[in-house]
Amino acid sequence: MLYLLSLITAFQMSHAEFRLTNNLNAADRTQLVKTLGLSTSSKNLTSVKPLGSDNGLEVSFMMEMMDIDNVSQYITSPGDNNFLYYPKILIGKGLFERADIFFHFIPYTESLGLSEVGAMFRYNFFRSSQNLFYSSILLHGSSANFNNQLTTRNIGGDLLMGLDWESFALFSGIGHARSVGKFNGGTFGVTDSMNNQQESTATLHVSLGAVFRYSIMSLTLSYDRYDEEVYTAKFGFTW
Repeated sequence: MLYLLSLITAFQMSHAEFRLTNNLNAADRTQLVKTLGLSTSSKNLTSVKPLGSDNGLEVSFMMEMMDIDNVSQYITSPGDNNFLYYPKILIGKGLFERADIFFHFIPYTESLGLSEVGAMFRYNFFRSSQNLFYSSILLHGSSANFNNQLTTRNIGGDLLMGLDWESFALFSGIGHARSVGKFNGGTFGVTDSMNNQQESTATLHVSLGAVFRYSIMSLTLSYDRYDEEVYTAKFGFTW
């Protein structure tokens, strides 16, 4: 019941309207892919200790806040302070002792103007003898749809490192993210040529975060840097 109430509250709090302006040229479209495409990529938002160590199941919701200062002129309703925030649901499962798989998605609503689905695979290749320090690799892919005007395909990989105590964890990561965006043309399209257009971009991805745990509940706060900044808060349950 607590999880359901929290999820409903998150969707009510979300403030995002991703409707794009018309007549976007190549430079405009590339900047949108850099911001919207990369920023909605999959992110590590869980404890550095593998879920598979405990055969764990995680169910969480998160609220992401995206900096759109560089593209606010291309979005019809950018809101206040050039930030957009939107909810996302994540489900994770330990496959075996060192490997986990995660699925995440954003259900489409008209007011949100965004839907997304993605998956991540994480493999822990090193842990200290005290089970305090962990290093893992994360491979991920996702796709997002912005008001049926822009569809992105995102892939990437990260090297993750972190320290994990009983009720608290710290993690950091560095990796590479790539996004390809398809912009719709035609009568109701957004491109300057009136034809479908595709743009791509790639960048370094850096992340920092902390996890606070109590019983089966956890709170994660993270910072992700692509071309733009993304801030995330995640509340979840692990069994």
